[in-house]
Amino acid sequence: MSDTSMHGLTEKTDVVIIGGGLVGLACAHYLAREGVECAVIERGELNRDGSGTNAGSFHIQLREPEIRYSDEVLPEFVPMKVEAGRMWSQIEDELGCDLGLKVKGGFLIGETAEDLELARKLVDSERKYGLHAEVLSPSEVKDLSPGISSHISGATYDAAEGSANTLLVGPAYARIAEANGARIHTRTTVTGIAPKVSGGFAIQTDQGRIDCSRVLNCAGPWAARLTRMVGWDVPIGGRIIQVNVSDRRERALDQLVGHIRGGLTVKQTTYGTFMIGGGWPAELCPRTGQPRVSRESVIGNTGMAMRLLPDLANVTIVRTWLGINAHSLDRDGNRLQMFGELPGVPGYYILSGGTLFTMGPLFARLAAELLAGRKLSFPVSIHHPERFPISRIS
Repeated sequence: MSDTSMHGLTEKTDVVIIGGGLVGLACAHYLAREGVECAVIERGELNRDGSGTNAGSFHIQLREPEIRYSDEVLPEFVPMKVEAGRMWSQIEDELGCDLGLKVKGGFLIGETAEDLELARKLVDSERKYGLHAEVLSPSEVKDLSPGISSHISGATYDAAEGSANTLLVGPAYARIAEANGARIHTRTTVTGIAPKVSGGFAIQTDQGRIDCSRVLNCAGPWAARLTRMVGWDVPIGGRIIQVNVSDRRERALDQLVGHIRGGLTVKQTTYGTFMIGGGWPAELCPRTGQPRVSRESVIGNTGMAMRLLPDLANVTIVRTWLGINAHSLDRDGNRLQMFGELPGVPGYYILSGGTLFTMGPLFARLAAELLAGRKLSFPVSIHHPERFPISRIS
């Protein structure tokens, strides 16, 4: 791996991928596999920030806010989630190493009659588009996972859900991408992107210049800074959330456990620790303005977890870490990934937005198909930048 903080960068390549998280590194892997020359530029170290602080769950069932997606979105989106689950189930074989993969299925649990009715509607909608989740009674849930509370109304269940170790997946993609010819530059910050009159781009960094034919912006919550360099403002931002981790315990939970209304994800890792999350926000320190752990979120998140898994009352939370999730809303308010070529900037592509741990490997494969000039294996029209409230910078 090239550490260009130690020497100047002068390079030419076909595709420059900006962002060395899971998505950018997976794009490098699939592009190199397609025979497309590419280089990754990462301002810090690989797989840090959003990718390295993700809890590592891949959710295939529709969850908040996906349960509110329109009928225009679901026919494209649901089959992509099914394919994402298939790719995760095979990722250790594809990358040839242990990634802490665990595919034992996942529940979305309801506590009220209204929750159960929502569960039935969700499963009916999913099945129309090829996702074969099922609705389970409380006793059926207990048969699969005895530690779940008896005081539930039911749950949806999908066998394809699971988790992987976020600290291992991105670096595995990077190793294979480099072995296949991709170049990776860390500690290298992009300071300017200039389209050339003759085509392509001159990318200026704090370590020198790199010329390329095409740009693939995989910078997650920081993607908008890079689109502004070519005259576009895009609605991609970040949200600081937190994840709670317990001490190690004997094996008690195989499945992912979530709530049908959102706000909760619980799993027990291969190390025996419980990870409790679900998008609960951190807070800002009033003195420094920096994010810090929110005590209220810890209490609310763990309290919700204990309602569904009463034995969690006996574990000890040993640490809470902060992470950042990218999010982008289309013109209809659907929280979707943005993927495609920016209008009026030929050769500048963006792949950023929400739920890109679950969907990241699939979108990376699709990006490689697109940039290699092949027919896409899935339609992606719902993700095109023009469906989002993007605007020209005057």
